Amino acid sequence: MYIYNFLYHFIDMKILTPAAVLTLMTGLIYSLFTRWGFVKHGWIVYKWVATVSIIVVGTIYLGRTVEHMLELSEVKRIAALSDPAYISGTRVGLWASLINTVLLGIAVFFSVFKPWKNLKPSN
Repeated sequence: MYIYNFLYHFIDMKILTPAAVLTLMTGLIYSLFTRWGFVKHGWIVYKWVATVSIIVVGTIYLGRTVEHMLELSEVKRIAALSDPAYISGTRVGLWASLINTVLLGIAVFFSVFKPWKNLKPSN
């Protein structure tokens, strides 16, 4: 039980968090140094909002939940499965995974099909 939560925490902190930050930095570089800009196109605005939302919620809320689940599994081991806080954390993690997958899937769709016309008229 502890190893599962340790790996969950490790993947979250060492793989997903850096990947999200790198994605944000890549978007920033593209927005600053290409013609796409920050708010010229609606699909880019959506991608900014989705990316920042996922990072903020993931860091502030979900990160703490994953750490708490790791602590509970370290202390209670298999008995953590019957702890209400652990069960709640599992449920939150499942919903967060589903919501993040949908948000990122929409971002990929928007990146490919680029809906919405220019928000600002071209000069």
